[in-house]
Amino acid sequence: MEKPDLKVLAAGVGVTSDCPEALKQFYGEFSPDSTPACDLQLIDRLQTQYNLFGEFCDLVKQAAKEINEDALRSLWIKLCGAFALNSTSEQAKTVPVPVSDGTLVGDFLPLYILLPQIPGSIETYRSRGFSQEEINKLLPEYLSGMRVVKRQTGRPGINSVYYNWLTNFAKAMIFTTDGLQFEIFHLPQSNLWLKNRFSGELLALPAAGHFHASGKHHCGMYGYEDTEGSFKVSFEEDEQNFYGHSVADNVVSAQKQTFSKEIWECVVRPGGECLNFHIPEGADISVENLALACANARKIAARSYPEHNNQVIYGVSWILDPALEKILGEKSKITGLIRSFCLCPCRDAGMGVFSFVFPRYCEDFHDLPENTSLQRKIKQLYLEGGRIYAYSGIFKI
Repeated sequence: MEKPDLKVLAAGVGVTSDCPEALKQFYGEFSPDSTPACDLQLIDRLQTQYNLFGEFCDLVKQAAKEINEDALRSLWIKLCGAFALNSTSEQAKTVPVPVSDGTLVGDFLPLYILLPQIPGSIETYRSRGFSQEEINKLLPEYLSGMRVVKRQTGRPGINSVYYNWLTNFAKAMIFTTDGLQFEIFHLPQSNLWLKNRFSGELLALPAAGHFHASGKHHCGMYGYEDTEGSFKVSFEEDEQNFYGHSVADNVVSAQKQTFSKEIWECVVRPGGECLNFHIPEGADISVENLALACANARKIAARSYPEHNNQVIYGVSWILDPALEKILGEKSKITGLIRSFCLCPCRDAGMGVFSFVFPRYCEDFHDLPENTSLQRKIKQLYLEGGRIYAYSGIFKI
């Protein structure tokens, strides 16, 4: 098969977005060999050794066979698989993932970009000091991702969200301790945090953004569409001071303030390294376990990822929305979790509770399930016109 234009190739597999420049450059020098795009023997080995695909193994193999018989999709998988294999985690996540066309191949297509990386990731984990038992606890994430997609859509597979998530494991850039997961991470370009050199107080400062007059959220978000009194924020610094809009009681100040570098230091800034914490379903999020997990995560990161500076624990999630404190009360573990972080509001659509609290999105919120206390309380909030929004924060301890 003659190598088509990359736009033609991408469109042929259902990609509607533009390909990243790095992938374009890679494609210019890419010469695929004649081997099948999907290694059926590798699938069998991973299933036998790790039960990687669980009850979906036959579907995974059938989709792989169909891809191997499709010249265009085979070329796409070979290209993206080779690109991801030879890229950093951040670069691999830029591979555009098409929305499933409702076929078996469409459902599982992104999985075959990840597969060639898995044997190497196991060896990388081992070389970084993780035991086989610890590695075995990470590998079920692939099957878990397929199950969640099935729960959301009625069909198992790997979508763009889970392709990005599983890339962390394929690149051996995430680990588990005390039931929580920690990803080797670079802070987004949105926020930074200062720390008082004497008291230890933390302050969040958005690096940029356009905020509602209330300072509670970014202007234009649901419930915060009114632009009257809204304000833009920015951050600067010189040799003596930081200049920015701090967050107090989860509200962004409309007034720019000055913070002396004799008193304040920047503990993490946009692009800085940190550990991004994640909460698996059913994890213990008590304050005690969170403190233990964060302390152990720092030790593991120092041992296994010494080339990174990962002492700051960062998180971003709907579960950090302070509105949950009022809904759930003082004694809730979620309330304790929220209060363990120095928070900054994120630009968010308020849909994060779907797929996590609720199995999928419902057009009519009256149809949302009420199987748990959390579901009942959040459903009531949404029926009343409220939302739960994502917040980002760093762990205070």
